[in-house]
Amino acid sequence: LERLALGDNPSGRYSLSDGWTAQRSYQWLRIEPMREAESWQPQLLPVPGICRLAAVGWTVTCEFAPAEAHSSQTGYTFYVPRDTIIGGLTLRPRQSGDTLRLPGGSRSLKRLMIDRHIPAQERDQIPVLADEAGVLGVLGLGANLDRAARAGESALKITAQKDRNGGAHGA
Repeated sequence: LERLALGDNPSGRYSLSDGWTAQRSYQWLRIEPMREAESWQPQLLPVPGICRLAAVGWTVTCEFAPAEAHSSQTGYTFYVPRDTIIGGLTLRPRQSGDTLRLPGGSRSLKRLMIDRHIPAQERDQIPVLADEAGVLGVLGLGANLDRAARAGESALKITAQKDRNGGAHGA
């Protein structure tokens, strides 16, 4: 426990006896009943339509709408040019090599999540919106500005909402 609490790794987990675990998340150390992170499978986002990701606690809506200004590209609303989508839209866990360009530059999702102090055990529970060409946005973090629609452009409006109960794990 001492290595977990005082070590260089800002997030980690240590199994204790009788089904308990000690978990460090940056400045917090929690002792709680052991639970495994619920795995989830990628899901296609219907265009237009609604997708509920019950395992990770998100509801995502897709509709046709002209894009608004880039200031509206948040972690909860993305505008994607309709004619640039390759294949279907998928909501999936992050993958090695995923990157996202936000104001301030491009970062790997791993580095971005570390910088935002998202605990390691929660990172794979944050849905990534992607097509066959790559990441379009990350729910709760932001739209990929390399793939975002310009104001007035014909677009798909993707709106994400965190469910009230937060699913199995909060993101």
